[in-house]
Amino acid sequence: MDFDHEGLVESDAGHPEARIQRRYPWERQDSTGEVPAQAQRDDSSQQPPSPPVSSSSPESNENGSRSNGKTRADLTREETRRLNICMGNLTNWLMGSSCKTISVPRDLRTHVRELFIRNPAWMLKLEGEKGSRMLERLKDLHVISPQQMEIYQTQGIKSTPGDDFLDYLFRRGIRAVLNFTMVLYEEEKLEAVVSIVEHIAKRGYVPNETTSPEQRIAYLSESRMTPGDIHVKTGLYQGGSRTYPMKSRPRGYVLLINNEEFTHSGGAYGDRAGTHVDGDNLCALFVQLGFEIFEKRQFWNKTKTQMVQIVRDFAGSSIHHNADAVVVCILSHGTTKGRISGTDGEHVTDSEIEGYFGPNECKGLAGKPKIFLFVACRGGERDLGMKISQSSPASTDRLRESPPSLASSSAFADGSDVVADTLPSEMLTWSVQTDERGPRMRNNSGPQDKISNSVDFITVHSTVPDHLSLRHTKDGTFFVQEFVKVLAEEAHMYDFQTMLAEVNNRLGQLSHKGEMQTMVFSSTLRKNLFFNPGY
Repeated sequence: MDFDHEGLVESDAGHPEARIQRRYPWERQDSTGEVPAQAQRDDSSQQPPSPPVSSSSPESNENGSRSNGKTRADLTREETRRLNICMGNLTNWLMGSSCKTISVPRDLRTHVRELFIRNPAWMLKLEGEKGSRMLERLKDLHVISPQQMEIYQTQGIKSTPGDDFLDYLFRRGIRAVLNFTMVLYEEEKLEAVVSIVEHIAKRGYVPNETTSPEQRIAYLSESRMTPGDIHVKTGLYQGGSRTYPMKSRPRGYVLLINNEEFTHSGGAYGDRAGTHVDGDNLCALFVQLGFEIFEKRQFWNKTKTQMVQIVRDFAGSSIHHNADAVVVCILSHGTTKGRISGTDGEHVTDSEIEGYFGPNECKGLAGKPKIFLFVACRGGERDLGMKISQSSPASTDRLRESPPSLASSSAFADGSDVVADTLPSEMLTWSVQTDERGPRMRNNSGPQDKISNSVDFITVHSTVPDHLSLRHTKDGTFFVQEFVKVLAEEAHMYDFQTMLAEVNNRLGQLSHKGEMQTMVFSSTLRKNLFFNPGY
């Protein structure tokens, strides 16, 4: 599939188009005013009445209210599936434009009010120091205006006669309600999120927008993916001692650093249009795989020093002790020798980042899989590929050929790092233990009391060394698009390395003006890695 569309595909070597920094895709620089008067209409006559609060709601106390809501670890498999669908819908709605002018129907207002009357613990706490931070977050998402935030901070939430927070929220329109629901998700008011989103979806108040054929370039119908399109299939693999345990809730934490704007790099790099799509898609994917996004956000536009500090703080956090894995995603510009750029044009190497997660440095992750995704260029070379005859077996036959005999001196004629089994004894000292009785091999039958500082790592690069990584300025990098699709489709039945091979297979079927791309990964995993989504 050839993506020959002028001006839409770039490498991570820079481009002139700048984008607005935002924490989520729906944080746009639009007006913070209330819904226009013509949109403030009562739609209740066109909608079915709101159903009563379900009697199958979680157990309540004698006053009919829940003292605590469910956390993600408390959810059943079915509840997790429903939550994932709701978050896909919520993200899709907020990325669209229709919700900007839709008022809040009367039955939705009633539903939300009854929800919080019956379950007051699900409502956000907007008082005190934490309440001030929450109000700031609501202001950033245009749920409340800066002026209203000042009123709440100085006079209290019910400062206006005959008014309260929900009244104000409803006047702001359905977009404000959706952003408010996203904050509920951030605060793990998960049952409230499902109730509100399912109510909206059942009545079709907000359309799931798609790009029209006239606006869509040719390949998007096959390759484009947004968070709302991501639905991970569930499945459990029982592999015993040959697989990593992958059942903790959450599975682990994901650190995502996403560098988009490089205005302070001294002209060394341009901005990275389209990377926000990659970040949002990766967040949606890993959440559905059972992971939690570290601090529930992407870290946008960080200098080299800031990147290193964030990585160190993340690696040193105690949150990893009860997790089964960790994921680090860094999306940025890059160059040769594993160097990844901060927004100031200074570089940190991939090996330096990985070094903070070894067993000596991060004991909470000892023996657990550590996944690194580096989406960046690794040089300036371009892969133009080579045409092969479909009828010729040469291309596949080469893959089946046996390697040259290690006994032959010609096996090392190219100066490669291939090693034979017949090495001098002094070169074997690294693989044996010694005691007063002399050398002995490690006994694998007993419990392991020591672990290498280099095991359990798997590092994925979006391109091979010295080559460019291609990125679509609207839909993100070729690599992330294929990575997300493959894992969403196959994580329920395949291990991670098998899926990476399929990512490479699909990536090899794409091209831009004859230019191709190959991803590469290196692994020191000791076992098979299955994500077991939904379990």
